[in-house]
Amino acid sequence: MDALNEPVDAPENEPTHAEKQQLADREMENALNAAKKNTFRDEIRKQKAALEELLRQNAEAPEIERLPREEIVVDHGMKQLVEADGDARVQLTKSSILRENKIKDTQMARIKTLAWDSMEVHGAQLTAFHADTHVFNYPIQKMSGF
Repeated sequence: MDALNEPVDAPENEPTHAEKQQLADREMENALNAAKKNTFRDEIRKQKAALEELLRQNAEAPEIERLPREEIVVDHGMKQLVEADGDARVQLTKSSILRENKIKDTQMARIKTLAWDSMEVHGAQLTAFHADTHVFNYPIQKMSGF
């Protein structure tokens, strides 16, 4: 039954076309992200294996040639470079998100002006206190000054 208590042919729990499209988009995005994540993990595994090999060689080296574990830090300069690159990417992402939010806020304000503020009488639903009855009014658009 719809809001006017008329029978509806579609099942109640069936998603709309827009919901189906959003679900398909999410699944595609998840698949792409999974592929990127797997590639990243493979690269980390390779680097981990190389580091473990270096540690093994260090452990098997003669005592005089061994390095203390603290000195096996890869590259302090590279570490700073990676951190700086990460910070730059964070700032870029933040600015991108802020820009997208401003665009969405502008669109929301335009839609509100066209669809809500332009109404003299806004659409509403009145519900009875002790009965399961609803009454709807009709939204009326403001008359423009000729």
